[in-house]
Amino acid sequence: MERFESLVRKCSDVLGLIGNITLVLMMLLMVADIFLRYAFNSPIMGSFEIVEFMMVVVVFFGFAATQMEDGHVRVTMLVNRFPPRLRHAVDSITLLVGAAMLGMITYAALLQAAKSRAEGAISAVLFLPVYPFIYLLALGSLLYTLTLLAGFLAALGKAVSGNNN
Repeated sequence: MERFESLVRKCSDVLGLIGNITLVLMMLLMVADIFLRYAFNSPIMGSFEIVEFMMVVVVFFGFAATQMEDGHVRVTMLVNRFPPRLRHAVDSITLLVGAAMLGMITYAALLQAAKSRAEGAISAVLFLPVYPFIYLLALGSLLYTLTLLAGFLAALGKAVSGNNN
């Protein structure tokens, strides 16, 4: 289980780094577009479309890294009053349900990517194929699913062993 969690952590760190770099590039593109638009009345063609595609990477590559750092917002005012063993059991159930839902999202994204590829779907301005970005969405979603499964296994282990950490 530790090897699985370690592998998932490394993968989420890599995708998180890619997402962070993409965010910086997206910011630079937007600044350049605004500057060129107002200074020279010559915006970057398709910048809005490029930013849309970059958002897929920023958002979906960041989910897993955020989960590994336990950075997602949770409302725990009720669960924190439970005894540790019950709290870990509830955590394991919610993580498993989350993993199941994200697994379905991953599967749906893979189906949509295949459909977009088969149909030859392209973007409106730059005529870029859409399917690679849907595959990136699926990759980020898959890794998020795996981080939830790693969390599920850790919480289940704590619930079974009665570990208070």
